[in-house]
Amino acid sequence: MSSFPVRVAAKAQTFSPVRALLAILVAPLWLLGALAGLAWLAATWAFAAAQVGFADVLERGRAAQRSELPPAADGDS
Repeated sequence: MSSFPVRVAAKAQTFSPVRALLAILVAPLWLLGALAGLAWLAATWAFAAAQVGFADVLERGRAAQRSELPPAADGDS
C-alpha cells in the first residue's frame, strides 16, 4: 500500500473539472429531493396521527353515549 501523500497526488492527477461541476449542479436537486422526502414523511405522519386521534374521539364519544365512560371534562385529554 502506498503512503497517504502518494495516494492524494494520484487522486489529484485524475481530477476532472467537468465531474466537479456536475456534482455542484446536482447538489441543489439532491437537496430538493431530500426536503421533499422529509415533507412527505411529516405530512403522512401528521395525517396518520389525525386519523388515530379522530378515531379515539369517536370511540370515546360513542362510549359516553352508551354511558360506559363519563364525558370528558374541559381540559381533560
